[in-house]
Amino acid sequence: MKQIIFSIVAMLSLFILTFQVNACSCIAGITPKESFDNSEAVFIGKVTDISVPLFEKSSLDSIEVTFDVSQVWLGSDVKTLTVITAQGSASCGYSFEENEEYLVYADREEGQFGTGSCSGTKLLKYAQQDIEELNKIKLPTNPGFSISNSQRWYVGLAIILFAVSILFFWSRNRK
Repeated sequence: MKQIIFSIVAMLSLFILTFQVNACSCIAGITPKESFDNSEAVFIGKVTDISVPLFEKSSLDSIEVTFDVSQVWLGSDVKTLTVITAQGSASCGYSFEENEEYLVYADREEGQFGTGSCSGTKLLKYAQQDIEELNKIKLPTNPGFSISNSQRWYVGLAIILFAVSILFFWSRNRK
C-alpha cells in the first residue's frame, strides 16, 4: 500500500513539475553601450507595417515589422528596414505598434535583423538617455571592415606564425 501511495505522489509531482512555465527573463540594468555592442543595427524608425503569420502556432512565431528609418548609428543607412521579433512577450518578443517611433537595437537572426524585449529596444519617447549615450559612441572609421575580438586572436596568431615561418626559412637558407 505504501508503494502505491508513493507512486501516485511521485507521478503527481512529475506532472506538476512538467507544467512549470518560464516567461522571458532579461538581465536587469543593461546599458545602452552594452545594447549597442550586442547589436548589428541600431536605428530610430517609425513602424509602417506589422506582418503577422496567417496561421499562428505559438508565441515563438516571428512577426515582421517594417520601419521607415530616420537615423542610424550602426548598420546600413537605408530608408526602410524589416525586423523580426517573436510574437509573444513571454517568448521575449517586442510588442510594436503601427505609427509609433522606436529606438531599435537589432542583431542578425537567420539572415534577418531581429530584436526582442531584452535587446534594449524602446519607444522613442523613452529613449532620450540611450540617444545621448549613442551620440557619444565613436564608430570605426571604416565600418565596412570590422572584426570581432575572437577574430582578432586568430589574425594575431596567424601573423605571428607567418613571421616565425619567414624567420625560420630565412635563417635556414642563410647557412
